[in-house]
Amino acid sequence: MIPDFLLKPARHGRPAPLAVPGIEAAIDLKVNPRARRMTLRVDPADGTVRVVAPQGIAPAEIVDFIARHRDWLQARLQAVPPPLPFLDGGVVPYLGLDHRIRHEPAGRRTV
Repeated sequence: MIPDFLLKPARHGRPAPLAVPGIEAAIDLKVNPRARRMTLRVDPADGTVRVVAPQGIAPAEIVDFIARHRDWLQARLQAVPPPLPFLDGGVVPYLGLDHRIRHEPAGRRTV
């Protein structure tokens, strides 16, 4: 079990994110009893770091695992593209082409 001082409070029924010094991104920890090893992933949509750990792993070992992979993690977080504004006139890349967003309230569909 993860001690309370390592966990931030949970929001809206989601798992509590893990706080690790030196990592600015939100880290969501999931303890999975079927997992055989720890995994570390970066969600490209929002830059959230996801850690899956087997049941019974010591909290210090989880923090050490993240710290050992800090360089890899920071490289992946820097590769996450910035969020695009979804506004009239905005440009969204899709399948290698840029598409401009146009809002037409009189049209059949509004966007």
